Amino acid sequence: MYRQSSITVDTYFHAVANSTKVVDGYLTSQMRSDQLATLNADCVASHISCNLLGVTRTANRSWALEDSLQVDLEMKKAL
Repeated sequence: MYRQSSITVDTYFHAVANSTKVVDGYLTSQMRSDQLATLNADCVASHISCNLLGVTRTANRSWALEDSLQVDLEMKKAL
């Protein structure tokens, strides 16, 4: 019988929102916990789990709302 080895993926959440309000896309600790639980539940049959190593949150209206290569590059350089 073949035993599948398990895989643990080191995971980071980086959330960029319009402001620090949930209505503007801000990620609360509960939302993050729920997302991680969903990821782990969805991957359990494949023997894959996520190990949360860190969370960062950035409130920046331009980065959150604008859809341009220039803004995307600006954000990536800053982060």
